[in-house]
Amino acid sequence: MVFAGIVAGGTGSRMKSEIPKQFLELLGKPVIAHTAECFAGKVDKICIACHKDYINYTKEIISKHLDFPIEIIAGGKDRMESVMALVRHFKENGGSDEDIILTHDGVRPFVSEKMVEESIESARKGRFCTVAVGATDTICISEDGNLINSVPDRKNLFNIQTPQTFTIGKLEEILRKCENPEKYTDLCGLAISMGEKVKIIEGSAENIKITVPADLKFAETIIKGEKLL
Repeated sequence: MVFAGIVAGGTGSRMKSEIPKQFLELLGKPVIAHTAECFAGKVDKICIACHKDYINYTKEIISKHLDFPIEIIAGGKDRMESVMALVRHFKENGGSDEDIILTHDGVRPFVSEKMVEESIESARKGRFCTVAVGATDTICISEDGNLINSVPDRKNLFNIQTPQTFTIGKLEEILRKCENPEKYTDLCGLAISMGEKVKIIEGSAENIKITVPADLKFAETIIKGEKLL
């Protein structure tokens, strides 16, 4: 089986909104509904892990805007706890160690069918993988946030996106073995720290993570198919 686990527990502080950013409307439909729709018909089950205070609200949104089954569960205090909650949920509801889980940001509503298919194919071959796109900006490293220490070669740099895809058993194993998984901002960093290799699946500049108000405007142009310039 193939599962999509959507992490949507953020509070959206950088969006400066009264409600979490995953619930903001994007052309008449909340962001989280757009995101979940990306996986409809491409996986066997979809589950959203959200803040416990927003479970009923999320259920209302999904039932109003989508006509396919999606399970809603309480996430944890951070991303890794929420991912573990998704793993446990799938295993308690028919999943096995050999099944595949695509973990995805709840505020990344433009993952393509090609990205999903290639991620699943890679995981079926026993490889961890993440969607990523080559960096277009020159990126520097600064240890104190004031002076530049080094400027890595841009051709070796990638912006990591999601989904990040694993077998359920392997993902559960590295989450349990890591002594402090909460220090990692994504599953790739965690997997690599545990000695795993992670394959890159080609991403897209449109596979944005909606974080600040300007991202909503960009997202609208993507949906409308408008040119930015």
